[in-house]
Amino acid sequence: MSETPLHFKTITELAALIKGKALSPVEVTEAMLTRIQERDPQYQSYATVMAEQARASAQTAERAIAAGNYLGSLHGVPIAVKDLCFTKGVATMGATKALMGHVPDFDCTVVQKLNAAGAIILGKLNLTEGAMAGYNPEFQVPVNPGVPTYGAGPLPAALAWPRQRGCATGRWAAIPVGPSDSLLLPAA
Repeated sequence: MSETPLHFKTITELAALIKGKALSPVEVTEAMLTRIQERDPQYQSYATVMAEQARASAQTAERAIAAGNYLGSLHGVPIAVKDLCFTKGVATMGATKALMGHVPDFDCTVVQKLNAAGAIILGKLNLTEGAMAGYNPEFQVPVNPGVPTYGAGPLPAALAWPRQRGCATGRWAAIPVGPSDSLLLPAA
């Protein structure tokens, strides 16, 4: 039986490898960023890729883990958040014209907690407008990789597809935010 490719490993698998120093946060982050660069132009799951921040966080996590300061199961694991989560210094638009170009000067609570846990945020995932309705045509619309001619429901488009296509790690490596995750617009 062949080894599971790095980009399809679960958070649990990656955490064990990172904790045991069999895999470095820098190595897995670079692998995921490469995968995103190769695959996401077709699927459009990311609104913003935070490559430089991810690399810096991965280097910080690697140094801390090497020094014996392992923070837990998210330490050094690359993930993604929806573009509804405020990220200091990074555009957060929520797929709405009202927030187009908005750059928050603080991190939302979930991002603060992920950063405190040592998670590596790869970027911000596309979502329906304000996580409440359909897709805003002025923003990228994620593509259903299984059936490209079908629309994309919020949960598969923003969470499951990056995972299924090896562009985000873990079973649920992205954080669902908002009341409509597959409620108002079920998956195709």
